[in-house]
Amino acid sequence: MFPGVFQTGSVNTPSVVAVSSGAVTVLNANLNRRGWQIVNVDAAVVDVRLGGTASSTVYHIPLKACGSAGDGTGGVVGQTSGTVFTGLISVYCGGSGHVVVLEH
Repeated sequence: MFPGVFQTGSVNTPSVVAVSSGAVTVLNANLNRRGWQIVNVDAAVVDVRLGGTASSTVYHIPLKACGSAGDGTGGVVGQTSGTVFTGLISVYCGGSGHVVVLEH
């Protein structure tokens, strides 16, 4: 699905996570995590927080909305090398959205 993102080892099956008017944990803490990626695939902005529960005012990274759902223009964030964040990751959407989540 994301060529060249994860070069070695196994990647979990991508999961589509619905984010409707609130916060959702998309990745639990995992000390063995070697990489992760979150892709916004809907027409609403999704905010990402590392290490806590995301909200409309408390987040680290806003992911750009798609022009229309599933068109491939949504924001992407992740880490695939270097020091990878292994804590809990949550997302927030004020409306109705979806993200695709990968963990390595």
